[in-house]
Amino acid sequence: MHPFLPSSLEHRYIASDVAHGLQFFVELAQVVGVEVPVFKAVVTLAGAVTRTNHAITGTTLASFGLDRDKATLNDIRALFTAGEIKQ
Repeated sequence: MHPFLPSSLEHRYIASDVAHGLQFFVELAQVVGVEVPVFKAVVTLAGAVTRTNHAITGTTLASFGLDRDKATLNDIRALFTAGEIKQ
């Protein structure tokens, strides 16, 4: 196998990058109204081959105390600039 290719489905590219990177980005995009169909597809396919629901096990807006259906851009800005969400 090529040294740069993952040797298993448990490799960091799926186990970490999809679960904690792409999943979070997909939810951020939803809040700001940006369509990211390819990212959604990668998350879905990675979940299918690993039998993992990244919306449950990955990093999500809920991981930071935000409801993805109610969060606003200002909530996200506050989280990343002040480190907290003002209720």
